Amino acid sequence: MSWEVVKLGSVCKVLPGFAFKSQLMGSSGIPVIKIKNINDNLGVDTLDCQCIDEAYVPEKLAKFFVSKGDILLAMTGATAGKFGRVHDNGRYLLNQRVAKIIPFDADADYIWSCLSDSKYRDLLFNIGQGAAQPNISGGQIEALDIPLPPKPVQKKISSIISAYNDLIDNNRKRIALLEKAARLLYEEWFVRLRFPGHEHTPVVDGVPVGWEKDDIRSCSSYISRGISPSYDEEAPGLVINQKCIRNNQVDLTPARNQKKPFKDDKQVLKGDVLINSTGAGTLGRVAQLWKDLPNCTVDSHVTIVRPKAESGICWLGYQLSVLEPLLENMGEGSTNQKELGRDRIASLRVLVPSSSIQHAFDQVVAPVKEQMNVLSAQNQKLQQARDLLLPRLMSGELAV
Repeated sequence: MSWEVVKLGSVCKVLPGFAFKSQLMGSSGIPVIKIKNINDNLGVDTLDCQCIDEAYVPEKLAKFFVSKGDILLAMTGATAGKFGRVHDNGRYLLNQRVAKIIPFDADADYIWSCLSDSKYRDLLFNIGQGAAQPNISGGQIEALDIPLPPKPVQKKISSIISAYNDLIDNNRKRIALLEKAARLLYEEWFVRLRFPGHEHTPVVDGVPVGWEKDDIRSCSSYISRGISPSYDEEAPGLVINQKCIRNNQVDLTPARNQKKPFKDDKQVLKGDVLINSTGAGTLGRVAQLWKDLPNCTVDSHVTIVRPKAESGICWLGYQLSVLEPLLENMGEGSTNQKELGRDRIASLRVLVPSSSIQHAFDQVVAPVKEQMNVLSAQNQKLQQARDLLLPRLMSGELAV
């Protein structure tokens, strides 16, 4: 059975956000959701928002408030076409170039299940191409064709997909909690210097005895850019690019197959720290690889920093991740073609813990990272199952 296909605008209203003045934004007040807050996981990052005092939000702007369950869409830039849904109970405002999808004659959870299919993001992104940066209008969003079964079927479909999404979201929350615990331990040991045995370790000029101030080069066995790949969708090789590195994690979804041979030392290894090294916006992003990937390297816009075998791998990964803001501003060249040279990375001075403390940190944190890796793998399988099931439900191929 196939369902009726209708325009999104026939069952939903599209409300673009308001142009709140940047000079009125600060660190307190009502958080304002911008394009950057629509993340890659079909969610909305509400923790990294600028705020505006409610005194600057008259009653006529009440329609721009955002709450739990609202469906949002980025309308401009590299993230154009990306959907996200608010999952927490906060109260937010919608900034310009982010749209709110408001169902008025369809089940909201069904509409979300439908739009979370990646084909809609790809379609909207392609529609917005042509200008200096992708740009989507409210009319183009409302013109999307969507399958529309009867409302009882809509609710059944959304219930099935929500079960997958709930499992995925629960795993993401567990990953976030594990990462927070590991990062807090890093700060406790290496920022506040409350490492095991600190009570009996003298500190001279801010340096605990047995530690030293040195550069990243001294902590690494290998620092190098990747290759210029030869892309081939049928090839067994894989190349990691800058899109794969985000939020201190390596996401292989944007990685591509390639066939060009490469030197053994460019084969990425578990524990390698990867740093985006080209272009404004992505330059300086850091992520540590926590799985073995045979026949895999990085492209020439990514730098590999490999911890020394005799050192602990976890410390270097966290040390470079906390340096992200500094790395972002170390690029040289024109605005759009800034480059972060490997020598600049290698020459960064840091406080290097003793090898015994590094290994002690590894013993605690490595199992946490392994558990995060297991949960990420589970999510990948759940997402694949959901994405295979969703179009079959939407088309009516599978009865519910």
